[in-house]
Amino acid sequence: MVDKKYLTDIDAILAKRHHNGGDFWATPDGRIYVGSPFSTLSSLGMLHELDVTSSHEAVCGGLNLILDAWREDGRVRLAPRVTLYPCYTAEAARVLCRYGYADDDCLQTTAAYFLEAAHHTGGWRCNFTKFGRGPETECANPGATLFVLSLEKKTSPSATPVYGLSDQTVTVERSTFGWSSSSATNSL
Repeated sequence: MVDKKYLTDIDAILAKRHHNGGDFWATPDGRIYVGSPFSTLSSLGMLHELDVTSSHEAVCGGLNLILDAWREDGRVRLAPRVTLYPCYTAEAARVLCRYGYADDDCLQTTAAYFLEAAHHTGGWRCNFTKFGRGPETECANPGATLFVLSLEKKTSPSATPVYGLSDQTVTVERSTFGWSSSSATNSL
């Protein structure tokens, strides 16, 4: 049940539902992530924080747009004719998980994609940068890595270290959608 103190905020988000020209905060050509704060992904994230359930008509419509953008390899195409970056797929998966889709087959495929798509330096990388190109930009991105790791659902003692980030070991495994992570003690 939505707390009455959130109704004004919810109404403000819902009032922007056609702000980008399409329905459910999308553009007419189906872009579900066109910046913040009123894209499909951002609006659904805010509505979830305000306790609006997936049964709400606008939330259900937005979730269906995300599911329609899902590809068989586990990635999500947020707009027609755009590069499929792991950070965007992770953002879309995070929204779906928040609304109870963690055990859905498409997200199981997305989990497998992330486990296979890790960057060789550990973590994940969206291969674009606003800071130029050079050796300093050839590693996994903190943002992309944090998006993927934010998909955590529960911690499991059976997880084994997979990715080394900085001086910590982050453990990631697949289990029911499947992200479990823990940080080992510093080796210093």
